[in-house]
Amino acid sequence: MRAEDAGALAAYHADPAYLANYTESPEAAAIVASARAWAREKPRRNYQFAVVLKSTDAVIGCAGLRQKGFPNGEAELGVEIDPGSWRRGFARETLTELICFGAAALSIEIFWAITTPSNEGARALVGRCGFRLHDETANRVRLMRRADG
Repeated sequence: MRAEDAGALAAYHADPAYLANYTESPEAAAIVASARAWAREKPRRNYQFAVVLKSTDAVIGCAGLRQKGFPNGEAELGVEIDPGSWRRGFARETLTELICFGAAALSIEIFWAITTPSNEGARALVGRCGFRLHDETANRVRLMRRADG
């Protein structure tokens, strides 16, 4: 992530469609700062990437793989896409690439996706990518997928 990516994140974080699944807008500058700090960590346990359209270099989202706080061989994945780019396959492509990266480069065997019960889009996305419900509370849904599918 580049420092200038914060503007694109902040723009879609203000979109009412995006905010429908959040109690408050994430702080774009903090996301970028964390991503840049994680890139310097040794050993590196967390990754945050900008999702960029190859054709225009426009930032349309971000995606993360976080191992910190999880047992060895496990990580949490997260993807967010600008609502203006929803339903074009970008989230699925990004999630698939994160799984491939985590399995091949980091030897991740178990991937977690955590969302809210009302985020039907996120639940459908991870379901299409092979995640299965692990547990659910009133405030949180955890879905799990093994690297081998």
